[in-house]
Amino acid sequence: MKKIKIVFVFLFLSQIMWAQDINYAPESYSCYYRLNNYSGTRAILYALRGNQTIALDTSRVQLNAVMFSHIERYPAGMYRIAFNDTLYTEVLFNNEDVVLEADANNVLYTMKVKRSEENKLLFNYWIYAMSIRDSINHVRFQRDKLVATSKMTKKQKQGFEKRIDVLNSRLATYIEDEAQSHPTLFAPVVLRSYLIPSYRHYLIDPENEEYPSERLFYLYHFFDNIDFSDARLLNTRIIYTAISDYMTTFAKPPKTAVYRDIIDRVMNLSNTNEAVYQYSLNLFIQAFENSIWEDVFVYIIEEYYINSHAYNPSQGAYYKKKIEAIKSLKPGKKMPNVVLKDTSGVEVSLYSVKAKVKMVLIYSSDCPHCHEAMPGIMEVYELYHQEGFEIYAIAIDDSMSMWKNEIKKNGYPWVSVSDLKGLSSPIIDKYNVWMTPMMFMLDENNIIMNKPHGMEDIHATILQLLKMKR
Repeated sequence: MKKIKIVFVFLFLSQIMWAQDINYAPESYSCYYRLNNYSGTRAILYALRGNQTIALDTSRVQLNAVMFSHIERYPAGMYRIAFNDTLYTEVLFNNEDVVLEADANNVLYTMKVKRSEENKLLFNYWIYAMSIRDSINHVRFQRDKLVATSKMTKKQKQGFEKRIDVLNSRLATYIEDEAQSHPTLFAPVVLRSYLIPSYRHYLIDPENEEYPSERLFYLYHFFDNIDFSDARLLNTRIIYTAISDYMTTFAKPPKTAVYRDIIDRVMNLSNTNEAVYQYSLNLFIQAFENSIWEDVFVYIIEEYYINSHAYNPSQGAYYKKKIEAIKSLKPGKKMPNVVLKDTSGVEVSLYSVKAKVKMVLIYSSDCPHCHEAMPGIMEVYELYHQEGFEIYAIAIDDSMSMWKNEIKKNGYPWVSVSDLKGLSSPIIDKYNVWMTPMMFMLDENNIIMNKPHGMEDIHATILQLLKMKR
């Protein structure tokens, strides 16, 4: 990860300049923030990029105020001014001066935006939205109180729902009114993205057909209020959060086909802007590259990455090699052979190990997860070894002494081998090792039968294969 150079900006503005609120045409823009009743000595400016919080600048606190200069060098988006871990303010930068004043004891309700049309709209909305949420919570409290008495009629229930809908619609109306009044501002785009589409509001239009379920409505309309054509949203948490929430909500039950459908929907929306498209694509690659959903990863690369404008030959070659390994290790394929040395320096081939059922166990001697799994694997070995079960354990180690001590200390009885090349071992690419321990269950002909995910899966596979040989 690139290190962001921290630029220290020292504040030397007098209280007189603040009080005068001088109007002038600056050559560059700045952010001046007075936080009364704050006793700290510095503040940090962060950029919010998806799930990343990136430090950009640091300013000393003088006279309860900080200033960040030349903010025009930052793209339009959401930024955070943090005074400590729990005290911070999120603001919009979009080529204008930002002048703020608040009290550290209650930042939101004491916030005064003295300069910045974007942030006036932003903070006014937040305060208005909180009042609306309080009203909605009050209506829900009344509803739930009546429900508890078992006396609520259908008409009363509809009345509560209508009151909630009216309150929610006020938020949407507020944003749309501001958007029409300020068509060039970024704030309405941001605020509109916060709104969740309403199914009941959708049904008000007689031309809209009813969905079989409300869940299905949201599957198709979850992103209605997010403008995927606006790349400025990448400089906020909005697109990242929306895609993550969509995956969490609709990837149930988790299946390859379900994930592929979600990816297709998001990529289709993202196709309106190249930067958003590439961001969404990278987000999915990161989510599935090192996961049990290997077929989903293959789909992302073959369907989207290889055909994208951001295709990089060297990165593409890496992905293609990874995909080849994944396809060669699917159940039903013959496990690629490997020949490695045991602790005595004797070469042992995987194919030379004769057993009715074999497990290729890839682990590391200093891996905590491996240590947790080993007692269960040892139990499986002792339970089925006499019936024809064997383990070919490959240690991703680079220290002979550590490897030998691990085997001796735990009394591993199975075949133990390693090339002692650690993370540089070609085994990692050959067997697509992205986590340890990693296991493959093979039959006597070295055909991959399963990639188990847990002890129950191991037991079931062994019993199935042993039963076939009886």
